[in-house]
Amino acid sequence: MAKSKKLRLSLFLFLLGMLGVLSLLTMDISNSIPDNKLHAFENTPEIIIKLSLLVVPAIVLVFGLLIGIFTYDKSQLKLPLIEGLLFRKKIETKISEHLIFGITFGIILAGIVILVSFLFEPFMEDFIEKSKEYNVPLQMRLLYGGITEEIMVRFGVMSLVVFILMKITKKESSTVYILGILISAFLFALAHFPSLYAIESEPSAALLAFVIIGNMIAGIFFGWLYWKKSLTASMIAHMFFHITVVCLTPFITS
Repeated sequence: MAKSKKLRLSLFLFLLGMLGVLSLLTMDISNSIPDNKLHAFENTPEIIIKLSLLVVPAIVLVFGLLIGIFTYDKSQLKLPLIEGLLFRKKIETKISEHLIFGITFGIILAGIVILVSFLFEPFMEDFIEKSKEYNVPLQMRLLYGGITEEIMVRFGVMSLVVFILMKITKKESSTVYILGILISAFLFALAHFPSLYAIESEPSAALLAFVIIGNMIAGIFFGWLYWKKSLTASMIAHMFFHITVVCLTPFITS
């Protein structure tokens, strides 16, 4: 791909990813700072604290984006809808196909993760009570989770892992992509540990296992969609996963 096109793609994905980063401003700052450190920010304006919380996600976004830009096409991974929009390229598959796959996989994934949470529920009652205080806004779930995390993890990390595996094995095979999906899904699960420790300072083994298993399942779903369909499909699935969970939660907890 020409440098001018890569630059345009980079700028587009950066602006898209920054929507998610900026959505962090809608979060209650008390959810982001441990209770024992809140006193250190007593005299600091809330907007300053919120803006400071954007720095690390913005840096991670840029790193993930740069990694993805240089590896996704070499890994034979796809951005058909985005490239079609930016470069007026012919889109081989129908847009509705990506939408249908994304919505369907997102809803199915939500059902699976909810079922898994039922299995672990007896071991994490304290965590469930504490997590009720951490009300993550829907717009943050959709924009940061659905868009920014997909750019960071699928477009960035998964593209890089597949690229490295191709270099090692010197071939393009299903095994390479499956390993890429599994490794990036595991790293995706580990990336949720800071949020876990913000809620529960001493999580049990069962709680750690739930976070790893639940997020790995999600990462596998999203990774498969990125491989077989498009990054857009994985973004849609991630969004509809959160939408479905938010819609079902009142009925499950009532």
